[in-house]
Amino acid sequence: MELIRCQVDNFGVLSDKCFDFSKGLNALCLENGQGKSTLCAFLKCMLYGLSESRSRDLGENERKHYAPWQGGTFGGSLILRHEGKLYRVTRRFGTKPSEDRLEVFDEQTGEPSRALGDCPGETLFFMDARGFASCAIFSERAFSPTLTSESILSLIGSETNERTGSLATALTRLEAERKLYEKKGGHGLLASTEAEISGLTQRRVSLLQVSETLVQREKELLAAKAALAALSEQAAKAPAAPSKQNRREKEKRPSPLPLMLSLLLMLAALILGFSLTPLLFFAEIPALFLLFLSFFHKKADHMKEDGAKSEAPSPLFEERYRACAKCERAYEEAAQAAEEAAYLAVQLERLEKKRERLSSALSDIKKTEALLTLAGQRYRESRTERTRAFFSEKLIALGEERGEQYRLGDHFSPSFLCGAQYHDAEALSRGERDRVSLSRSLALLCAIPEDKKPPLLLDDPFLSYDDTRLERALSTLETLGNEYQIVYLTCSHSRMP
Repeated sequence: MELIRCQVDNFGVLSDKCFDFSKGLNALCLENGQGKSTLCAFLKCMLYGLSESRSRDLGENERKHYAPWQGGTFGGSLILRHEGKLYRVTRRFGTKPSEDRLEVFDEQTGEPSRALGDCPGETLFFMDARGFASCAIFSERAFSPTLTSESILSLIGSETNERTGSLATALTRLEAERKLYEKKGGHGLLASTEAEISGLTQRRVSLLQVSETLVQREKELLAAKAALAALSEQAAKAPAAPSKQNRREKEKRPSPLPLMLSLLLMLAALILGFSLTPLLFFAEIPALFLLFLSFFHKKADHMKEDGAKSEAPSPLFEERYRACAKCERAYEEAAQAAEEAAYLAVQLERLEKKRERLSSALSDIKKTEALLTLAGQRYRESRTERTRAFFSEKLIALGEERGEQYRLGDHFSPSFLCGAQYHDAEALSRGERDRVSLSRSLALLCAIPEDKKPPLLLDDPFLSYDDTRLERALSTLETLGNEYQIVYLTCSHSRMP
């Protein structure tokens, strides 16, 4: 990316100002109070917008700090070149973030463009505003004990690839995949499968205990059926002797002799009636019919009662029948348990194979995570070593050859060797601290991938340098201009390259 021109409508002390930029080193000399720091902040805000802060401190609240002194439209535009095309980024700032407006145009056609996204700085450099400020902007107030920008740490310590975009993305996807198989609290595909296997195993064990009695139940059922059949056969061969109660009931039944005599008398009456008059004969026929019907109905009732009493089972037969039914139910229960246990064995075999597949997949995911983590660690170490090497190189370029006295620790915090131990760089003098801080910024810039390197904005970085160190620093600046676009701002012609 290359800066071409910026138009400042109103931004802090700057009003209706235009600045052109070229490749390499751009050196501008502005008097104190003419907007050197404001220009650096304007370029940053064109790329990232104003930082959101509700602090009343002007140093922390950019919206209040850079509100136009003279009023008017708050904002401006920036023309830049990206991937061979020119774009114009226009921003208008309000009194609150919701009033801010961003527009991006294709400078050649004048048409709106979405090529730079909602935040041009993040699209161009793959870093947030804090990361941009950490490595691309430097002033005498820029010293920071540690580098806290996650975007810079990620940009320096991650390697991109076409499939996942970055090592961090790959690890995130692997973690999401691993959580499908294994979660905290006994959840996930593997845990649910193991729980299912455990439940089916317990069920099958109880069924096997029941099915183991199948042979014994079968023997008991055959014995009960044989006993019941023998009793039935014995009852069929031996006629049942009438009981005392049956004999009493037979004795109570009316004798058919009186009925026969009554029938003979009625027959004689019919003959006599017919001989006397036919009308009497026809009147006696229904009475005779009813008499016969009553006799046979009572006879049938006695036959049914006799048959029912003769078919009533004995207590021994009922006992053996119930025993036989009980044995049959026990046998069927054992047979069903054996059948279900066999089915569960098939299901358990299927689940065991599924668990093996899930365990294998989970193991592969964990191995891949471990390998990627190790690769990322080694890659970060290699990149960190590069940054540390650049740091020592820039220290020497900006001052005397004492780079071995300094080092970058965790989060690239600089420290210096005094005696037998290292001390925090904040204890250094102002000039030496500026040299260490600028060397770290240049080292970070060197370690960033070539296509993601931002322009370097320097706000009078050599204010505390002595003549010898200033001469070396300006010479180093001209050399860096062959590799980077640099906007160098100072208030003194003596510090111009």
